[in-house]
Amino acid sequence: MPFLARTLLATWLAISLSFVCLRHLPGDAISAQLTAGGADRAYIDAQRERYGLNQSILSQYLTYWRDLARGDLGRSYLSGLEVVEIIRQPAMVTARLASAALVIGAVLGIIVGVAAGYASQPVFRSLAHIYTTLALSLPSYWTGILSLALLGTFLPSDGDAGGELARSFLMPAALLGFHSSGAVAVITRDSVRGALGANFNLTARAKGLPERIILHRHILRAVLPPIIRVIGLGAGYLFSGVVVIEGLFLIPGLGGVVVNAVTRRDYPVVQGVVALVVIIIALISLVVAALTWLLDPRVRTDEGVL
Repeated sequence: MPFLARTLLATWLAISLSFVCLRHLPGDAISAQLTAGGADRAYIDAQRERYGLNQSILSQYLTYWRDLARGDLGRSYLSGLEVVEIIRQPAMVTARLASAALVIGAVLGIIVGVAAGYASQPVFRSLAHIYTTLALSLPSYWTGILSLALLGTFLPSDGDAGGELARSFLMPAALLGFHSSGAVAVITRDSVRGALGANFNLTARAKGLPERIILHRHILRAVLPPIIRVIGLGAGYLFSGVVVIEGLFLIPGLGGVVVNAVTRRDYPVVQGVVALVVIIIALISLVVAALTWLLDPRVRTDEGVL
């Protein structure tokens, strides 16, 4: 199956699964809120009919996809506002944080991976191994709590602009980048080690080329496609791990929106966030596949690359 078809299928399954699962949870926001407020059954039924909750699951499903195809994510059961308006600003906050973390993770991961796979000094390889182990094994909530404690010690919350920037952006982005860099470092290390024994590397050394030229023009170019793939996969982790970090640092992103919507059973908002994240990840996957196809001639002959 072509990659584009697989991506579209995965996107459809993820969005459909969230729709079905949410519809089978007990209760909904309208019934829960109105019952708690003392509304009678007739009024509750009228509100459920207004939002189409009295229709069959199939009818709701078809209506949902019809609206989604037009860019309509529905309306909140509680506020009545369009879901697009509710998640627009938080999505921008999360996107900025995730983008910065992705860049930090890619740069750190490549540097550490090259040091682990190419450096001749054992001390560099040992330090790189310790780094990747910590990045992959430490829970993000633990490092987040530790970072908050350190910020409270060295940058007390006194209205200082630098301290607020560190709390709301720099430290969270660095933490997410640190954790996502572990996988990049491992793939980079293994790819570099594999490239060292390749024919092109042996030929370059036989010609007497400087180590700097061999590393930049030959080895890094050869290992770039797998690095790009793992960076693309790391984007999915960032959109899941960012929820924990946003909660710890009180960042008004999508994480808080999802938690609040789930708690209050405002399912259109949950579905809207899920659909947005799934579509973004699918687009990133397509970009990664296209870059890999352009950079690595070997994959152009594989069946179903795009």
